[in-house]
Amino acid sequence: MQNQQVQVQNTQNTELEALSQEERAFSFLQKKAEILIKGNILPNNFKNVGDVIILDSMSKSLNIPLITLAQQLYIVHGKVGMSGQLAIALINKSPKFDKPLMFEESANEVWGLRAYNYIDGEKVTGEWITDTLIEANNWNSNPKWQSMKNQMAKYRSAMWFARTYAPEILMGFMEEEELVDIEAEKSNQKYVNPKLTTPKTKTTKRRNPTKKEMKAQEFIEVNEITGEVFTQQEAPQQKPPKTFCSFAYSTFLQRGIKKSDLVGFCDFLKVKANVTNESELTMLLDDLELFEVQKNAFYGVA
Repeated sequence: MQNQQVQVQNTQNTELEALSQEERAFSFLQKKAEILIKGNILPNNFKNVGDVIILDSMSKSLNIPLITLAQQLYIVHGKVGMSGQLAIALINKSPKFDKPLMFEESANEVWGLRAYNYIDGEKVTGEWITDTLIEANNWNSNPKWQSMKNQMAKYRSAMWFARTYAPEILMGFMEEEELVDIEAEKSNQKYVNPKLTTPKTKTTKRRNPTKKEMKAQEFIEVNEITGEVFTQQEAPQQKPPKTFCSFAYSTFLQRGIKKSDLVGFCDFLKVKANVTNESELTMLLDDLELFEVQKNAFYGVA
């Protein structure tokens, strides 16, 4: 009985010790990630602890330095893709193949390029990347396919080759430009560089308020010329005409003020005639001689 208790105790101690070691290792990895994030070497796509921990695990699986791996992975439309250079490097490191990856061009009228290698002395080839294929899939809408077609074809053929003969080295990733072309093909749109695009903001077309909505609001001014209604929220952005002058618009029109000048003339009276209330304005309207003087001054008539 006592021996069983001792064995149980030893087992628990071993499990606790293993757990403690795992916790210490994870704590060390977190500190390592935090230090890397503070530096300027990691791309902006990998600037949080979780991403760096995943990168660390991947780098160990692929036997590639973490920094090197981070520099060769890209976020395209929310998906992680690897560079064509990394794909070729992984193929060249694989012990499955006799030689580094090689490429050959088609001798036919239609240009084409494919990757090939040897496994135990036997030649294995990937799919042809031809002009017909490029055009059919609209890859040439990506400007890189126009300016560096040969290099782009090598990257694409390398990915297809690895996907056929050594899918384990790709870890499920696609090539960076492959993701771009696939997304463009899905949306039937021309190539858009994801590094230059900015998120679109949703805009809504402004509509005129209904009568019910207008009654529910508290209005502070109505422009008698245009009929525009200004609310408390809109007032700071759109200044309505002075209310103390609005009742005199019809009189102004009768006495020769142009309709387009009504608001300006009211403002002119407030400044030049020091009109501050309705009684003073009424006196001004009743004094025809003074009104003519102000009108002439407003229009610049001597």
